[in-house]
Amino acid sequence: MHNVKYDIVGVEMKIHFLGIGGWVSNPAFGQSAILIEEDNTKLLLDAGEGTYERLITCCRKSPCNLDYIVLTHRHGDHILGIPTLIQHAKLHGCKLRIITSNDVIKAVELLLESVGIRQYLTYIEFTEISGGAEIKLHNDLGIQAVRAVHPLPALSYIIKIGGKVIAHSGDTSPNSEFISAAKHADVLIHEVSGPDELRDTLNLLGHTSSADIASILEEVMPKYFIPVHYPLEAVYVHTLPSKVKLVMPVPCSAITIP
Repeated sequence: MHNVKYDIVGVEMKIHFLGIGGWVSNPAFGQSAILIEEDNTKLLLDAGEGTYERLITCCRKSPCNLDYIVLTHRHGDHILGIPTLIQHAKLHGCKLRIITSNDVIKAVELLLESVGIRQYLTYIEFTEISGGAEIKLHNDLGIQAVRAVHPLPALSYIIKIGGKVIAHSGDTSPNSEFISAAKHADVLIHEVSGPDELRDTLNLLGHTSSADIASILEEVMPKYFIPVHYPLEAVYVHTLPSKVKLVMPVPCSAITIP
């Protein structure tokens, strides 16, 4: 499945899917990690276990090629790749610039301590962001954080990059605040953690089912919809507005957004 490309006419922005699963997904899906590449900016969304290996094999990038790493929350399938990334940052003498909440910053510090490399924190430059806040990193890149609906502190993000808007849900049950902020995004990346029949259970656990997606898409109306965070098997997305283009990612695939 390596290096599959979903190219759309025009080369402006590329989104690489390094991992599209969750903690208990089919191992072939990998864990949460998505690389956004636009002009000279490279932004990694989450860094689950195995991110370093897929960063190298899927798109031939090293941790030192990353401008920013944006983390949604501290569950392992979203941050367990950080220790390996930081090992290679140290090896090559660069810093990881991580944007996330205070809750995740503390978790990363404890994670590095638990694996015996707390001293490597000097190779991380943290920027703290909280729900409702927006930061501008340079003229073509801004990040807005929205509180997600999840059992522990978590953030969804609206990323404005190169004149385009990417809305990334992270882990959350359907969230009206995020849906409102994401309206008419160029790309909606939204978790789909299970089938229709598990809707109530998933919502209680802070996740979204395939039964929720139709109403979310009707409200957001993005140009492209990309479901992620699959369970053991991929979830069928059965209702889609006619104006919305569906992209079903596989690990090491990429989509080019004109």
